[in-house]
Amino acid sequence: MHLIINNVALLRRAGVLEAVWEGVKGTMLRWEGVSQLVDHDAPVAEGEMGHEERNEIIEEVNKELAVYLAILYFMMEINRGDETWGDDLSQQSAPRERAHATRPPRRPWVLTFPAPSPVMQ
Repeated sequence: MHLIINNVALLRRAGVLEAVWEGVKGTMLRWEGVSQLVDHDAPVAEGEMGHEERNEIIEEVNKELAVYLAILYFMMEINRGDETWGDDLSQQSAPRERAHATRPPRRPWVLTFPAPSPVMQ
């Protein structure tokens, strides 16, 4: 535990919070962009990214995001209760919203449930 506390203090003194936060935002934008590239039901056209390649990229992005979130988690837990930490967090910029007009239309998720079976008497 002592090493974690010292490492988090070192990261904070080095100003890593901003880099980690920017990494989280960038990774999320990449994940969102890659996840919309291929329709699972459509056949893959020549020259387009295939399902396997897309899944490999998403897996890589997920791993990167997990690292950023783990660093952020440890920084938050160790600095909990520190008012200057709250100030540092509040200075971080919010994620940019993507323009909804440029997004391809998504398929609506439709949940269907089977009809309830008659109760046996």
